[in-house]
Amino acid sequence: MTQSHVRCAFAPICVFTKIKPEYTYRVAISNQRLVELKDGQVTFRYKDRQSHQNLPLTLEAVEFIRRFLLHSLPAGFVRIRHYGFLANRYRQEHLAKIKHAMALPTESNRTTDSLPSMMLSLTGIDFTRCPNCRKASLQTVAEIPKISSGCRHQIIRAPTAAMRAAA
Repeated sequence: MTQSHVRCAFAPICVFTKIKPEYTYRVAISNQRLVELKDGQVTFRYKDRQSHQNLPLTLEAVEFIRRFLLHSLPAGFVRIRHYGFLANRYRQEHLAKIKHAMALPTESNRTTDSLPSMMLSLTGIDFTRCPNCRKASLQTVAEIPKISSGCRHQIIRAPTAAMRAAA
């Protein structure tokens, strides 16, 4: 385990952190978990979280590569793993204790205001009203469709009169 110490003029703000290199340089699957590559199929071990056993799983090589590439990041991005009170195993318990200690509202006594009413109470801005006259309510004219496939850099244009007439 390596340690790094941050030294600066603002001592209360600086934090002493312990960083484990195996967390920051971890790969999606280690070589020890790979069991066999044979006839276009990959066999590897995974941990079953219910039975706490390491079990073998065999996948087609293409499916294995697809799943492996889901863990790769684009150039310039760095994977950050949570540890401490944000670690997966006890995250809910730890956050509940922290909320209790800070006297924050828990999930059960949390208000469920709508977005417009919450925005109005927090900022004093009613975004359901026209920004010019502040009297008329805004109405949905058209919805911009989600891009599910194809080029993500595609230009989305406002609907034409012919498109509105067809709808």
